[in-house]
Amino acid sequence: MGPVLTGIAAKQNREHFLESIVNPNAKITPGFDSVVVVLKSGQAVAGILKSETPEILTLNSPEDGIVKVKKADIVKREKGLSGMPAELANVLSKRDLRDLIEFLSTLK
Repeated sequence: MGPVLTGIAAKQNREHFLESIVNPNAKITPGFDSVVVVLKSGQAVAGILKSETPEILTLNSPEDGIVKVKKADIVKREKGLSGMPAELANVLSKRDLRDLIEFLSTLK
């Protein structure tokens, strides 16, 4: 569900990596926007928005894979949270966080 990291340092800087780890919901990279929809049936569906037409939302759900939802069946739509765990920065030591940022910056 995460991004391909090959060449990421050519596209992003250390500040972006740090913000993405410390505050992952501040700025979600396009293509990783998550959506939560509630259908008329009461079922909730969540996933990464892969595509959208006037009639259909296509989501990549962690539980169900690719799911196509008819917009006419949606009663509620909300922006979801980042797939990056918000607690990650609390689990890593300062040194580990620094090492991770430096590693990511080498992926050119």
